[in-house]
Amino acid sequence: MTSPLPPHNPLCVHAIVLAAGSSRRMGTNKLLLPWPPYPTILSATLAALLPLLPSSLQTLHVITGHQSEQITPLLQALPIHLIHNPHHNDGMLSSLQTALRHLPPHATTAMILPADLPMLQTSTLLTLLHALHNTPQTADSPTTPPPATAPTSRTNTHAPDTPHTPPHPPPTTPPPTTDPYSLTNPISPSTADSPTTTAHSTDPSSFTSTISSHAAD
Repeated sequence: MTSPLPPHNPLCVHAIVLAAGSSRRMGTNKLLLPWPPYPTILSATLAALLPLLPSSLQTLHVITGHQSEQITPLLQALPIHLIHNPHHNDGMLSSLQTALRHLPPHATTAMILPADLPMLQTSTLLTLLHALHNTPQTADSPTTPPPATAPTSRTNTHAPDTPHTPPHPPPTTPPPTTDPYSLTNPISPSTADSPTTTAHSTDPSSFTSTISSHAAD
């Protein structure tokens, strides 16, 4: 199991659980549905977060909205901050804005989760927190804008819709014969640069022998 973050953790991570939705697609408040061995889906989600307090997470904020009168009594005994969003019908963004307004001034990082994650594991959260802790933090470093460069111009000598085709020399081979029985000799490496054609007799027996000679090769 991943160990808790060290006590000198400078990130001050605060968890935010968004539990204000109305579960319109479910037809009933899914956060209050049972999830054995936990009494509700919401309590199963919080069970993964509570062991991280306060060593790895500074605080845990739960934003309520829809049916908060049923959710709040279930959470009052827990070491969490219950915050009601009176504008929860405006969508999840309003709950996130409500949560951020209630974070302490020294907060540097927030872990935001929906409340319907009953299969969430504490070990998964610790893995994420360790990865964040071990990532170099550059937010306080002065940022130097890239040096300004003079704009460069590029002249397009070809029409954008017309592909450039290099000039080709005029064909040196005679036009193909209209004889339906004529065959083109295979091009050998020695004659690849100067292909030649051979006209064969229209005699069916001659045509048959020509096919046979090509098949033999």
